[in-house]
Formats: sequence, structure tokens, C-alpha cells
Amino acid sequence: MITFILKVLILSYLIYMIKSVYDMIQYNKNASLLTIDNPNKDNLEPKLLTKCPLLLQHNQHNQQIQHNQPIHLTIEQMDKQIPGYILNEKGTMISLHQLQLSDKISITKQKQMVTDYHLTDRLSKIFDLVTTVFSCCKEYSLSIYRGEYRSELMKNYRERLLISPLLGSFTVYIFNPKHEKDIKGLDTQVIKKWGIKQIIHTGQALYIPTEWYYFYETTNEDCLLAHMECDSYSTVVYNYLRKK
Repeated sequence: MITFILKVLILSYLIYMIKSVYDMIQYNKNASLLTIDNPNKDNLEPKLLTKCPLLLQHNQHNQQIQHNQPIHLTIEQMDKQIPGYILNEKGTMISLHQLQLSDKISITKQKQMVTDYHLTDRLSKIFDLVTTVFSCCKEYSLSIYRGEYRSELMKNYRERLLISPLLGSFTVYIFNPKHEKDIKGLDTQVIKKWGIKQIIHTGQALYIPTEWYYFYETTNEDCLLAHMECDSYSTVVYNYLRKK
């Protein structure tokens, strides 16, 4: 009897997982960028179902929304906060102090920095807007840019992805999956015409749906980008395997 119950439970989970994955990878061919003022779980939940990219922005005059307050941070402040801090950029050990003296900085998706600078709790208050009790494998990372920078074209394989500047701003181009054949393998300068262009400022966050492509650019101003991403218990195995 116990064996039978276990088999039923396993089968039920597999069916649920297959349905969840199927629903996740479906995309809205007619999607457009939606702007959400003073976001909360109530006004975001129906918007997430549209499978549209979402621009979340806090109205500075509304003091009731505390969890979406901007995080104020600079590269110089980080250097003073932890003197002698060393970060690992793709196997290369780099001094943050020497880095902040440079004219050009390009450091991408540092997970350890989020922990070391105690940003996890503050970022989670933003990320909680689009996550649920079934969300798992939450990852937070920080990118640091100074000077002009353009990322490579990336695809969001995660169930939830938010990008938010903690300092400065960045320009992002997001691409509906229906344009996959038009943009893959081409220079990012060439494919801009198929993308939705948006400038994201401090105090805003961009939600990018699953399967969507994107790349971003920065200017000469300093920019700190927070990346927040996760899956759910029913999609985490699939997303992990397809990224391998």
C-alpha cells in the first residue's frame, strides 16, 4: 500500500511538473512593456499572468510603500565599508579599492558581494513582489560598471528575473521570443530594431519573462545593477538541466 501511494505521489508530481514547465515556456506573441506604479502583490499577480515584461517603479510621494524604497550605494562607499575588499572576477582576484580608482569598470554578476555587503534582505523585499511560497533557488548578484559597456545577448531561462539599478541607470533591449530566429547569432547593434528599448533608473526594476532575450548598455556614469532570479519547485530541475 505504501509503495502504491508513493508511486501515485510521484506520478502526480511529474504530471504537475510537466504542466508547470509547459505553462512557463509559453509566451505572449503580442506582449508589450507594462508599467506598474507602486507595485504590490495584488496589482502584480494579474500582470504576471500576461507574460509581459514589467517596469516596476516606486512613486516617491507615496510613503506607504516601504519595501520598494531605493537602495542608495556607491562604489566609493563600498570601498570604505569593507577596506581591502577582494572580489573574484572569473577566477581573477581584483582589489575593489584599485578598481574604484579606474576610469573603466566591468564586473558582472558577483554573488558573494551581495552577501558581504548585506544586501540580500534588502533585495529580497523587492524580489518578493514577484515570487511565491513555491519559489526556490533564489539567487542575487551585483554587477559594477563605469564607462560605456554593452552586454552580450542573453536569454532568461529562469522562472523569475528582476534587474534593478542600485546606482545610476542602464538602457535595456528586450526581445519577444517570436524574434529568436531574427536575432540569434547577430551583433547586438544590428538587432535593436526588434527589441523593446527602455531606460531603467534607480528606484525602478525590470521584470523579464521566461524565454525572452535581452541585453543592456551603460554610459559613462557609475552603475550598480542588482540581478534577482529564481525558479519554482516544479520548474527548477528543468531549468537547471537546460542551462547545462
